[in-house]
Amino acid sequence: MAQALEQAEQRWPSCGLYLSAQAHLTGYYARYGFVAEGDTYLEDGIPHVDMRKPA
Repeated sequence: MAQALEQAEQRWPSCGLYLSAQAHLTGYYARYGFVAEGDTYLEDGIPHVDMRKPA
């Protein structure tokens, strides 16, 4: 994840990031600065939540 975020910053500086996380992984992504937003929803039968990392 650290490498992916570093690459994203190099390619798209000053842009926020968005991902659709499996709900049980929100704590993992939060360690990298992502914040959950909105309600949990099912995707392929698995609970997910949208997460953003501000620029």
